[in-house]
Amino acid sequence: MARTEPLIELCDCVKAYGRVQAVNSITLQIPSAKTTVLIGPSGCGKSTLLRLVIGLIRPDSGHLYFDGTEVLPDAVLALRN
Repeated sequence: MARTEPLIELCDCVKAYGRVQAVNSITLQIPSAKTTVLIGPSGCGKSTLLRLVIGLIRPDSGHLYFDGTEVLPDAVLALRN
């Protein structure tokens, strides 16, 4: 049966550093078993987005899910394993 739920999902995620918004209200679904590429100019938020996805930083607002489970600070290590 085909997978209907995305492997990684960001819902209205925002990340700011002081007055600079690195990621502004992004909603994104990344399916499993597919190659996804982030393309953009320097400073557009690609690295910040990747840091959010792997749990190195937390969004200031919004939600991040991995395989249907919300990525929360106390669950990051378990999800990585």
